[in-house]
Amino acid sequence: ASLLVALLVLTSCSGRTERDGVERNALTSVTCDALMSSSKRRRAILTSNGLSNEGIRQEFVRLVKLRTDPGKARVVYVPDALVADGYTFSKALVDEFRRSLRGTGVVASNVASVELASSTKEEVQVALEGADVVYVECGNTFFLHYHMVQKDFKALLDPLLDQGVVYV
Repeated sequence: ASLLVALLVLTSCSGRTERDGVERNALTSVTCDALMSSSKRRRAILTSNGLSNEGIRQEFVRLVKLRTDPGKARVVYVPDALVADGYTFSKALVDEFRRSLRGTGVVASNVASVELASSTKEEVQVALEGADVVYVECGNTFFLHYHMVQKDFKALLDPLLDQGVVYV
């Protein structure tokens, strides 16, 4: 199954969180058992507007803390879907993403980026090594999916998710 199909499966999962058992809106924040067909519990937040509200930001921090101290967390930013919507992959775009993480405890210098469209599979693999968070930007999902398939992103991401890496 493709990553896109797996993500669609995830959005239909229960919105019950492990923290307090309270139902949450699936579009706001989701922690599910089923992300891309694994028997291991995986940590994911699916959002159509980034870390745009306090509830999503708190859930992001909570999930990162399950893995590591947010100040030590290594975040890999994948901007392809946004780039397909007309933005230019640049230092300014990555810096804007870093600013969006203010207040989460994540240190800006711990944020790396990789553009799938312009990278080889090997470059993507190297970029993902040691990641605590993989943040895939919202935007043109068809463009993103195409480049995820071209780089076999699912095969690179699955082992990381099994190890508790947070996927946004």
